[in-house]
Amino acid sequence: MTVTNNDRAEWAGAALRYFQSITGTDDEALPDLLCDLLHWCDRANVNFSSSLEQARENYETETSFMATFHTPAGIATELFHAASPEDALQRVRKFVEDGRLSEDQLDPVAEGYCVREIVISSCDEGDLASWMTFEHRVERAAPRLFGAAEAVIASWEKGDLAAAVRTLAAIVEETKGCAA
Repeated sequence: MTVTNNDRAEWAGAALRYFQSITGTDDEALPDLLCDLLHWCDRANVNFSSSLEQARENYETETSFMATFHTPAGIATELFHAASPEDALQRVRKFVEDGRLSEDQLDPVAEGYCVREIVISSCDEGDLASWMTFEHRVERAAPRLFGAAEAVIASWEKGDLAAAVRTLAAIVEETKGCAA
């Protein structure tokens, strides 16, 4: 089972709701729970500060996403913090649109670059989200499109065109980003 940050937030919410149900607290539930955890740590001989620091480190890890920018000249990477891979992708696209990715971040260094593809990944789960320009999708699909077009031509010559046209149409739709 893949655990997401939404899962983690829901678990914390369930714990807080349970705490509220047995204590009757509302607005002050989170500070009260933290205070009670401090009391528990005193009695259980647990270092609350160390646990809180470990929690912060876990949170940093769980909300860190690596963005890899692909350009014709090279690649660049940048670390982003976000609630989810999709949120990270939105932040990264805005980062690029705002012109905050500079050519000296590319390897090799390039002038006049354009970002053709962005891949969001995490150290634990690999590639999680991606975006690419339409032109780059067409370029990547070109061999399949060319093969499908050849099949249409061959089928035309044999008089059996329908299946080849359906295959070509499916590849075109996928390349345009319309297919699931």
